[in-house]
Amino acid sequence: MKFHHSIPILAAVLFAAPAAAQVNAFDTLTAHNNERQMYPGVAPLNWSRRLTRYAQAWADEIADRDSLDHRDNTLDNPIAPGEYVGENLYVTYGGEGTGPEAVQNWIAEKEWYNYDEDQGLGSQYPPGPGCNAPPRRSCGHFTQVIWKDTRFVGCGRAVSRDGNVYVVCNYYPGGNITGERPY
Repeated sequence: MKFHHSIPILAAVLFAAPAAAQVNAFDTLTAHNNERQMYPGVAPLNWSRRLTRYAQAWADEIADRDSLDHRDNTLDNPIAPGEYVGENLYVTYGGEGTGPEAVQNWIAEKEWYNYDEDQGLGSQYPPGPGCNAPPRRSCGHFTQVIWKDTRFVGCGRAVSRDGNVYVVCNYYPGGNITGERPY
């Protein structure tokens, strides 16, 4: 009898496998904080389970649609309702799509960012002074990763039916505030 009762449990474990699609919190947080430590006045981030659930829900949504879209509303903040939540998105078509891979992709935008020229618009899209990104690119993902006032991050990862991997990270307090520089 006990053997037969374990079959539904085994089936539940097997069908729960998509949970493995989630990001590795430790590695993803470390990727953020390794970059943040290189800038004055920028403290390490803390991992937020509430932001992780929030990010995972959006990763699931955009993977289901197979479309890389930001949320229409980032004021539905799970930590402080009504306050803005920062959001970085990443997709890879056929790659592994880990959290650290997404973070490294965002950090790579720093090659276009110039703090001394930034008049508080370098993180905007289209980029203002301080960001010399090529067309249809920006510095805003990078500046969100290192934004001095941000204290919490949570990330989610989901795979579309076609195998495209989506990573979403949400940040609180959100960064990329017009008229401010990241640090």
